[in-house]
Amino acid sequence: MQLSLKNLLAVGLLTFGLAACGSKEANEMEALADKMCACKDAECAAKVMEEAVKMSEKNAGKEVTKSAAEKYEKAQKKIVECMEKAAKEPAKKDDKKEEKKDEEKKDEEKKE
Repeated sequence: MQLSLKNLLAVGLLTFGLAACGSKEANEMEALADKMCACKDAECAAKVMEEAVKMSEKNAGKEVTKSAAEKYEKAQKKIVECMEKAAKEPAKKDDKKEEKKDEEKKDEEKKE
């Protein structure tokens, strides 16, 4: 999966800018921030960013307290920072699958 970081950021930030929420939504966004920071590659980051954009769209226009809005915005910034870090890493290969493919290829070469 190829991640267009520039496009994803533009959509995500636009949506985030329009979003508002309460404390429940702020907590959910914090959980997504933690999930994003656990990502080790671009594929994972893209999936979590999709969730964050959907959440922001769902929360757009809700009434908020100042503290909830600040918490939500802080989580959004953390998501972007962690996404940028994860997006720099290529998707991880499944080493066991790769080893098996290599072994199968060697076996086929021996047969020929």
